[in-house]
Amino acid sequence: MCYILYGAVNKEIDKNNYEQISSSSEFSFRMGTKHDVKMCIQNDNCDYRITDWVCDCEFPFGTNNPHAKELKELEKLFNAFQQAKNSKYIYICKTWEDSKNKSEEVVNISDIDIPDFLANAKVNYLYQINLI
Repeated sequence: MCYILYGAVNKEIDKNNYEQISSSSEFSFRMGTKHDVKMCIQNDNCDYRITDWVCDCEFPFGTNNPHAKELKELEKLFNAFQQAKNSKYIYICKTWEDSKNKSEEVVNISDIDIPDFLANAKVNYLYQINLI
């Protein structure tokens, strides 16, 4: 068993903006809802995986290292999504396989330092990061 990093960006985001942003990143945030992410975790499928790694146990989410290059890349991606037309939120979580997120938390992107927030995030928590 391993940790898996899941995420989504809201479905209403402009598709052209979304495709342009997504094509320039090594990380994948599909358009979806909280329910989509939860069902992906529950059904143990890969639809809303952020990475194409074998597992995400070593991904720096929740490892107290805000200087990790992966978190800096996510910051660039989040900032790009924030500029996209009709962008509203991002969901992200690092969840143990065959388990559910214990809690949920909503934060505003303007209130956080993205790499620091992600480095100190809790595993098995579903975060909604509001982009507006």
